[in-house]
Amino acid sequence: MLNLIDARRCAAEYLNECIPLLDGEKADFLNEIVSLYRKITAQLSTFRNKLKTSDGESIHYNDINTKISTSFLKEQAELLESILQAKKKL
Repeated sequence: MLNLIDARRCAAEYLNECIPLLDGEKADFLNEIVSLYRKITAQLSTFRNKLKTSDGESIHYNDINTKISTSFLKEQAELLESILQAKKKL
């Protein structure tokens, strides 16, 4: 999850810096992608913060402490599906 958040955040920043290099529709399209990646980053970060403060079972993954429960796994799957659908629209 953290890698996905970081990848989208970095991509949004890099692509945003590239927008001035393009004109017209290409710049608009790149701006759309930047907006989508920022939205994805915000959604994933919100979910990640909820995991850290939940009442679920504690797990350790790559030295990252988090909490997990069946409802969080379902919510994570739904969130990832919504991100996939949003990316398909581009």
